[in-house]
Amino acid sequence: AAKAFKSIYSSKRGGFTIAIMLACEKDSIAKAFASTNNSKDLIIFPYNYKGRNCFRVIWGYFKTREEAEEAFGKIPKEFKDSGAKVVGFETMKP
Repeated sequence: AAKAFKSIYSSKRGGFTIAIMLACEKDSIAKAFASTNNSKDLIIFPYNYKGRNCFRVIWGYFKTREEAEEAFGKIPKEFKDSGAKVVGFETMKP
């Protein structure tokens, strides 16, 4: 998954995404996909967190903060309630 993420997004410079969660349990990922009807905008990639095999979950890639903030208004409420936020895309790359 990380290789796929890198190949798809390696050409992206700057921009923004929505950081949804850091998930260390596969059930959390399954629930995230279910809550979005398996949206193609939900992107998951491996992330080592304090020696644990976890996953970063983000929502889309946006050229501008304004586009990301507009998309933020459309993400599922549970993501907003759990602390999702617009961040620089570069901060999420593996």
